[in-house]
Amino acid sequence: MKPYFLFTILFALAACQDESGPAEEQVAPQDVPDVTVIHSPNGLGDRGYNDNLYKGIRECKNEYGFRLETHSPLSMDEAEQLMTDWMNDSVSDGKRLLILGSSDFEPMLRAHAGLIPDKARGEVLLLESRATDLPAYTFYLPIYGACYQAGSAAVLLPNSFISAVVCANPLEGPVADGRRGFEAGFKDNGGMLLDTYYLSDDDRGYAMADSLYRLCYALEQNYGFVFPIAGGSSQGLLRFTREYPRTFYTAGMDVDQSDYSSRVTLSVVKHIDRAVYNFLAQWACGQTPPAHQRLGLSSGLVEVVIAPSYEQFFNGYVETTLETAIQKEDAYEDTL
Repeated sequence: MKPYFLFTILFALAACQDESGPAEEQVAPQDVPDVTVIHSPNGLGDRGYNDNLYKGIRECKNEYGFRLETHSPLSMDEAEQLMTDWMNDSVSDGKRLLILGSSDFEPMLRAHAGLIPDKARGEVLLLESRATDLPAYTFYLPIYGACYQAGSAAVLLPNSFISAVVCANPLEGPVADGRRGFEAGFKDNGGMLLDTYYLSDDDRGYAMADSLYRLCYALEQNYGFVFPIAGGSSQGLLRFTREYPRTFYTAGMDVDQSDYSSRVTLSVVKHIDRAVYNFLAQWACGQTPPAHQRLGLSSGLVEVVIAPSYEQFFNGYVETTLETAIQKEDAYEDTL
């Protein structure tokens, strides 16, 4: 855990205890807060972003004892119904929070913004959103800078001057940010050709592991490195590289995935578990978290982690590109 992050959590814990004594004595049973989480469709079980998000929420629940209700809907239609049911709940009272697990929920939330209750009846946290005009908390972990580093490093691998990016979909959001960051780093470091593939035109692209597995047969014929930004679909690529260990090099996304395949050279890691824990620690204590937060490469909550077997190969390259990548990310964010 990063020292500054640990300090933030300890500060939140101390603030809770200063106001109400020991943490376990803070709230009477009838005053226990309620937290409802709606993950992206088919998100839980992705061994990546959604599982890591759930981990952070569960760890905070175990520390603070709030009630937790978790949903992993099969479709956005089901997610929308869950969201509006929560908003229209006129029975529940007391402190409660709805967590919407990704930027995919932003259009849906905007469409129903008039249903968002006042803070006395419930609050909303929208993850991975830059929005500042909604009556909801938002925070996001931009990956442009880390993907810039990944693209720069990929070119150092044998035969990787011709590479590909596989995206869940072509929609704006974290996937598009990551693709642009990787492309910029790849080209700045001498990459020759970078092709992009999309698995779907909507959120279904995050749950198409079998389709990506089949696509890998064609990818290995043409590319030395394949960079996936596809959520749970990436499990299909990792399976392919385990079964064919002499194929293209690749990378992990959202969590360190080097244990899943010997061809994972590095991972773009988003510590969404730490970020959501920090938010919930403040919220559960009765503090007011920042309304809108950006927690990118400079925060330490996003980073590139080199796979142990490739550390000598990259020889500190990622560390030497960190400041440049932060500057590139800041410049990119200023254009949005």
